[in-house]
Amino acid sequence: MIFFLSAEGLPIAVKARLSGLSRSRFYYDRIQPKKDETFWEKEVRPIHEAHPFYGYKRIAKQLGVSHKRVYRCMRANGVRAKTTRRRRGKNQYSKGKPSLPNLMKDVSIDHPNQVWAGDFTHFVWKRRIYYLAAVMDICTRQIVGWHVSPCHNVDLVMEALKMALGKRSKAPMIFHSDHGSEYISDDYIAQLKAHGIAPSNAAKGKPWQNGFVESWNYRFKEEFGDPNRFHRFDALFQEMCSKVKEYNNNRIHSALKMSPDAFHLEKTLELEATRATQEAA
Repeated sequence: MIFFLSAEGLPIAVKARLSGLSRSRFYYDRIQPKKDETFWEKEVRPIHEAHPFYGYKRIAKQLGVSHKRVYRCMRANGVRAKTTRRRRGKNQYSKGKPSLPNLMKDVSIDHPNQVWAGDFTHFVWKRRIYYLAAVMDICTRQIVGWHVSPCHNVDLVMEALKMALGKRSKAPMIFHSDHGSEYISDDYIAQLKAHGIAPSNAAKGKPWQNGFVESWNYRFKEEFGDPNRFHRFDALFQEMCSKVKEYNNNRIHSALKMSPDAFHLEKTLELEATRATQEAA
């Protein structure tokens, strides 16, 4: 039987009858690999190369297809989402100043501009350290403000906050951060209170209590790559602007199942519909 099944030119119907399999099984074996190869080259591979940290589920979400199909193609081509070992840096906590309470513990975050959070990280360009501060809307995961500076001081985080306040028509109820000296400085707290924002701190030694922005900082640096590929700082800065915009507009967030901007629009329309229903009642 093995001889006849392997013989070239033997009709499919005969092979199926001898093997006890349906004829469609033989067609599937021949056609499916070709379809998967085409699907990989035209659909999956471009997304994987543009977003190497995307797993098969996020790629499937972007394409609107079954995640099993994407997984099969990635496995056949020996491709997996890029992962790296995360290294936690040491935060410079302010000595002598007590922590503010963690207001996020008792809040259910369900709409935009309810809670913002801030954090900063560093990168090295041309043997010099620069700092990137970001402000995130926790509900939508949007980066609403950010700033780059060679100086590690309160102005770094203040400028990121000012950008966020300038972009949004409404200030948040709460601004959450770690216990870094920049975030609990008198000037920064005064700026928050001037806009009616309640300051909130993660406890000392518990960075996971401000994990949303810390995670974004880590992932942003990994996906941005080596800053030293740019010969001029203005080119580096413009690429950072583009990457932040791409994150907000296009990058599918694993928790949201869509981009942060799309989720913000969905939440805004949902709130407007709820408000209109309440006013009509």
